[in-house]
Amino acid sequence: MSRKTILDIISALLILLFVYAAINKLIDYHRFAHFLSMVPLFPPVASQMAWVIPASELITAILLAVKVTRIAGLYASFFLMLSFTLYLAFTLAFSEKVPCHC
Repeated sequence: MSRKTILDIISALLILLFVYAAINKLIDYHRFAHFLSMVPLFPPVASQMAWVIPASELITAILLAVKVTRIAGLYASFFLMLSFTLYLAFTLAFSEKVPCHC
């Protein structure tokens, strides 16, 4: 497989992941916002974060879909995945119970 093909496959899989995650969060917005408010770090800004997170996932998916902005989309994907990993680590370390079903 060529490098371009591998990059296309990775981008397509990331697009599917981010669009699926964003749509799920937006469909059940109130539940997602409630879970965010249970994390000690987020209560003051939970309702704003509940909009910012799916929006950033959709913007990242669009960046990945457009060939000219694909590199920016890959960097944004890295940042989103790193943020999610840090969120999970923080939640596991400092919350009494895990506030999501992940």
